Amino acid sequence: MLSARLGSFQYGVAVAAMALAAGFCTPAMAADMGRGYVMPKYGPQSMQVAEFASGWYLRGDIGYRYNKMSDLVTQPMAVARGIKDHVAVGGGVGYKYEWLRADVTLDYGLRTSVSGDGGGVVGRYDGKIDSLTALFNGYVDLGDWGGLTPYIGAGIGVSRDNVSELNGVAGWRRIERWDLAWAAMAGASIQIMPQLSLDVGYRYLRLGDALADDAAGNRIRFKGLTSQEVRVGLRFMID
Repeated sequence: MLSARLGSFQYGVAVAAMALAAGFCTPAMAADMGRGYVMPKYGPQSMQVAEFASGWYLRGDIGYRYNKMSDLVTQPMAVARGIKDHVAVGGGVGYKYEWLRADVTLDYGLRTSVSGDGGGVVGRYDGKIDSLTALFNGYVDLGDWGGLTPYIGAGIGVSRDNVSELNGVAGWRRIERWDLAWAAMAGASIQIMPQLSLDVGYRYLRLGDALADDAAGNRIRFKGLTSQEVRVGLRFMID
């Protein structure tokens, strides 16, 4: 009888000890959960909407062009002297997918002086030329190097090189003409805001030829217009 009572007493003590331990553990677990564990929530309010980026972007650029003219073709023949450097501005719209980009751009090269030594009656040609260039461009981003993303690219399109003045030529008139244009570029971009990147780059641009006629119907061709351009621009990602 004494052993039975002693066994019951020991059983009661064990149950009480387990209950007391559970009472101490519960606040500790709750505190731990409050510090590092978030209870799952269910229902419409628990759904998280992932950030959506469309991939489309707008761009604006300004550049300084170091120009070159390969030849000046006239009747009688003339010798090209050169074309002055000038500023170009442009913009476009594009799409980015991972490390590939593509955009369509429109650039305007401000009027600049062009000249050549004429033969025969004409002693010298002096004129002004401006250009409007539309290109489809593709780029490959070469990874992220501490926030700096280098790239290479190429473009193809058309250019209209417009003769706006031509001194020393009687009765001249310009000829509206679109010519094949192409470009090769390299540079780097850096993200300065979540949706805004600064782009600094180099571009070689082939602009084609500019044409005009004189009073006698002789063709004047400013041939092989090209530029090496240093460009700075901004790209804005559209959400």
